[in-house]
Amino acid sequence: MMVVDASVWVSRFLPEDAFHQASRTWLIEMTTAGMALVAPTIVLAEVSGSIARRTGNDQLGYQIVQQIRQLPSVQFIAVDDTLGLLAAQT
Repeated sequence: MMVVDASVWVSRFLPEDAFHQASRTWLIEMTTAGMALVAPTIVLAEVSGSIARRTGNDQLGYQIVQQIRQLPSVQFIAVDDTLGLLAAQT
């Protein structure tokens, strides 16, 4: 299991991003290897907002989030206070 933060998704979907190819390649390798990808649910807002700001296109941000949500290898986890504190300790 790998936790994937918003920066990886943003660079994956923006070809002009300096880390686009690296993010794209890494995500393909992980999913091909059968690796489960996990992200906190806040990633959806972070990705949508970042892409909207960088492209000036609010709809594009939302469309990309919908694409990510459809990926069978990605699981979203709600982070409550207990899980947040546990993550901070490790």
